[in-house]
Amino acid sequence: MKTSRTLLILAIATITCTAWGQNTVSPDKGLARVQKMHGIEMYVMAEPLRAYEVLEEYRFSKAGTSFITGGLVNESAAQKLEKAARKAAERAGRSGKSVDAVVYTGGKRAVIVHFTEPPTDATRGIARVYKLQGREMYVMSEPLQQYEVAFTVLNGLKIKSAVTGGLVNNGVDEDINQYMSNAGLQSQQNGIPFDAVIYTGGKGAAAILFRNQSAAKGE
Repeated sequence: MKTSRTLLILAIATITCTAWGQNTVSPDKGLARVQKMHGIEMYVMAEPLRAYEVLEEYRFSKAGTSFITGGLVNESAAQKLEKAARKAAERAGRSGKSVDAVVYTGGKRAVIVHFTEPPTDATRGIARVYKLQGREMYVMSEPLQQYEVAFTVLNGLKIKSAVTGGLVNNGVDEDINQYMSNAGLQSQQNGIPFDAVIYTGGKGAAAILFRNQSAAKGE
């Protein structure tokens, strides 16, 4: 009888531990290692884990290519961000403080920043990314979690630019939101689930599935 009771307790403990392990959220969830452009760390639709101070504001200018082509050819989000990085790199040569990163959270402006605390292995180049439409969006960054690509996401024609003949163009955040919207649409149409989207440059992005994690349902 005592042996049976002991076996029952062990069985319950095993089931409890298994269930706990399946529901545990990875400590790396939502964290990403950011890319550099012109030697400058790029925190796009994401926040650094280190405290910082703003050195200068950068405003995105109108794209000449879009205007010349009547809105048919547009700069990619990465090309727009590269200009901000170039501006930050130029400032680095004439600033009394180190120019460490560009932080962009939305709209038509980014900020050039200096970190006010030293890095650690856990914070150097690491960001917590934003969610768009309920899913994590990794822009110019790589998730710390392991993942696999579910499908490729194309951005398509930028309606605002085409309608206005290139006079009005999408902001970086609008470009990125479009990738997420298109990923959700493709997921629904093709029945392929995904957890997040990664954009690292060019005209396409990747919808991904995190390993050992149930995928979110397509929206």
